[in-house]
Amino acid sequence: MKLGLSLPVFTEDVRRPLAAAERAAAAGYDGVFAPDHLFPPGRSSGPTLEPFGVLSAVAAEQRHLCVGTLVTRASIRPVGLLAKLGAALDHLAGGRAILGVGAGDSASKAEHEAFGFAFRSAGERVAVMEETVAALRELFAGRPWAGGAHVPAMAGPLLPPGNPELWIGGRSDAVLAAAARRGDAWNGWAMDADAFLAASATVRRLS
Repeated sequence: MKLGLSLPVFTEDVRRPLAAAERAAAAGYDGVFAPDHLFPPGRSSGPTLEPFGVLSAVAAEQRHLCVGTLVTRASIRPVGLLAKLGAALDHLAGGRAILGVGAGDSASKAEHEAFGFAFRSAGERVAVMEETVAALRELFAGRPWAGGAHVPAMAGPLLPPGNPELWIGGRSDAVLAAAARRGDAWNGWAMDADAFLAASATVRRLS
């Protein structure tokens, strides 16, 4: 079993997540993670640190921890930019990066509206997320992405290269199916033990 810690990023004090990562490393944790939000869910006036910046700082200080996003939303990061961010984090972390990608849910609608991002239907958001992961996988492998229904063609290359693990996060049946098709792993949250076991069994069955 491996243990990960979610870093406190809903703060103005960058030392808080860095100190939490230091304690996690000392306690024997395997990795630390950060969510990708423009402001705290349900609290539009609250501060939030940018996850890739925080994780890069952690990676530079804690050389044995995996670092990753849980999750970054495909709906607020252009795929080419997300590929560059993921590759750079993996390069800085010595191949220990995890790029968790999600579709977003109703709780993230306020962030989209406040910062001018389109908030599509649930089905469209999942389709964009799945195609985003497919495009990222091609770019990380050094291949061009031919383009699809939602993500335009991209030639790359990503230099320096990176190859972070690609996790898919979410709880709906559509996301579980996408995780089985496209992801290296699945991330779930806000579930009791029985619901988590049932969801993970669904991912395994569909893989």
